[in-house]
Amino acid sequence: MIEQRSQKRLLVVPVALFCAALLAVAVSLGPKKYVQSQLVRAVEDRFGGNMRVTHLQVSIWPSIRISGEGVEVRRQGQAEMRPLVAVRKFSLQASLWELLRPTKHIQRIWVEGLHIQVPPHDDRKEQKDGGKRTKLPVRFVVDTISSQDAELDLMPNNPGKPVRVFMIHRLDMHSVGLGRPASYEVTLTNPKPIGQINATGHFGPWNRDDPSATQVSGDFSFDHVDMKSIKGLEGTLSSKGKFRGALDHIEAEGETDSPDFALDISRNPVHLHTQYKAVIDGRNGDTLLQPVRAEFLRSQVMAEGGVYKSDDASGRQVRINATCADGQLQDLLHLAVKGSQPMTGDISFQSKMDIPPGKEDIADRLKLEGRFTVRQAHFTKLNLAEKIKALSRAGQGKPGQAGEGSDILNFSGQFSLRNGSLRLSNLAFDVPGAAFHVNGTYALRTGALDFHGTLSLQAKLSQTTTGIKSVLLKPLDPFFSKNHTTVLPIKISGTRADPSFGPDFRRKSKKPSG
Repeated sequence: MIEQRSQKRLLVVPVALFCAALLAVAVSLGPKKYVQSQLVRAVEDRFGGNMRVTHLQVSIWPSIRISGEGVEVRRQGQAEMRPLVAVRKFSLQASLWELLRPTKHIQRIWVEGLHIQVPPHDDRKEQKDGGKRTKLPVRFVVDTISSQDAELDLMPNNPGKPVRVFMIHRLDMHSVGLGRPASYEVTLTNPKPIGQINATGHFGPWNRDDPSATQVSGDFSFDHVDMKSIKGLEGTLSSKGKFRGALDHIEAEGETDSPDFALDISRNPVHLHTQYKAVIDGRNGDTLLQPVRAEFLRSQVMAEGGVYKSDDASGRQVRINATCADGQLQDLLHLAVKGSQPMTGDISFQSKMDIPPGKEDIADRLKLEGRFTVRQAHFTKLNLAEKIKALSRAGQGKPGQAGEGSDILNFSGQFSLRNGSLRLSNLAFDVPGAAFHVNGTYALRTGALDFHGTLSLQAKLSQTTTGIKSVLLKPLDPFFSKNHTTVLPIKISGTRADPSFGPDFRRKSKKPSG
C-alpha cells in the first residue's frame, strides 16, 4: 500500500512537468494569436471592415498588456481607398480572465495618432451591402480610452469640395462598447478664430452602416479667443453652450461674450454679447444661424443667415440678414467710425450683409445693402448743430430770429457698401423749414463726403436772408419756386469732421438718381 502511494507520488512529478511545459507553450504561442484574433474580430465587427496590424506585442503577466503599431481598418471591398480608421500606436491593459469571458472587459486603452475618416452619405449603400457582421459578434467594454493627436475627417458628398478636418489634441472616453453612448472629455484648437475648445458629453454608439449618422452631444466652452486671427477684427472672445445631433448635422445653442470687440477700421471697443442657435453641417462646415441676438452698448441687432463654404472653395463666406428695431445711431457710429461720434439719434434698419473670403480687411470685403430710418438725430459738434439750426431758420423765412429753428433731424434712405465706400441713395432728411433729398458716397476710411441733390425750403429764396442780400435775391424767387416751395440744387463735400454745404447750379437740371 505504501509502495503504491509512493509510485503515484512519483507520477505526479512528470505530469506536473508536462503540464508546465504545455502551459509554457500556450503562454508563448497562444495568447498573441488568441488576443490578435479577438481584437481583429471586435474591431471589424464594430467598424464593418477589414483590419490590419503591422506590429503587435503581447504580455500576460501580471496582467494582459498589448501594444501595437500601424493599425488600419478599411471598408469591405475598398482595399485601395484610404482607411476608415488608422492608429499610429496603441496599447491596452486588461485581465486575462476578463478577456476569456463572453463580454470582453478592457481596463484602459492608450491611442496615439488616431485618424478617423467618416465617409460621405453616397457610400452608405456600399457599406450596408459590403459590411456584414460576424455571426457571433465580439462583445467588449472599455473602461477608458485615452487618445492624443487625433484627427477626424468628414468627407463631403461632392468630391470637389475640401475635407472637413477636426484636430483633437486630447480625448478621454469612458464605458465604450456597451451598445450605448460613451461619455467623453475633449480638448481641441479651433483654427479660426484661434482658441481652445473644451467639451464634455456623450458619443455614439458608432453607426457602422452610416458613420456620419453617429450621434454626439455635449456642453462646450471656447475661451481666450484672439479675434485678431480674423483680419479686420480685434478683441478677445469667450463662448459657452451645448450641442446635439449626428456628426453631419449638429444643432447648437449658446452665447458669446467679448468685452473689447472692435473693428480695426475704427478701433473703438464695445462690449459685445450674443445669444445664438445654429445648425452645423459636418460635411462642409456650413453653419446656419437661426437666429443670433447681438447686444452692444444700448442697441440690439437680430441676425439670421449663415457661414458657408465659398463656391470656389477659397474660404468661408458670411451671409446675414440683420434687423434693428430700436437702436442708437451713436452706438453704430462708435463701432464703425474713428474718433468721437458726430451724431446721436434713434435708428431702425433692415440689411443684407455679405463677407466673401479673402485676405483683405473685413471693411474692404464687406458688402452691405439695406434701408434705414433715423429719428430725432442731433449733431454733437456745436458748429454743425448751429449750421443745421441756421438752415432751419432760413427755411422758415426767419433768418434773423436767433430763437427760431431746430437742429433735430429726421432722415431715411437706402445704403450700399462696397470696397469701403458707403453709397446712400434716396436719402431724405429734414428739419423744420427745410428738407434734403440727395445721393452720394461716404468713404469709411478717409471720411470723404460727395453728395448731390436738392434742398427744399418753405420760404422764398429772398426770405432766407436779410438786408441787401434779400433784395438782390428777390428777382430770382420765380426761377427756384416749385409748388410754392423753393428748390435749390446743392452739394455736400469735404469730410465727416468738416463738411461743406453749397449750391450746385451745374446740376440744376439734373434729378438725383436712385
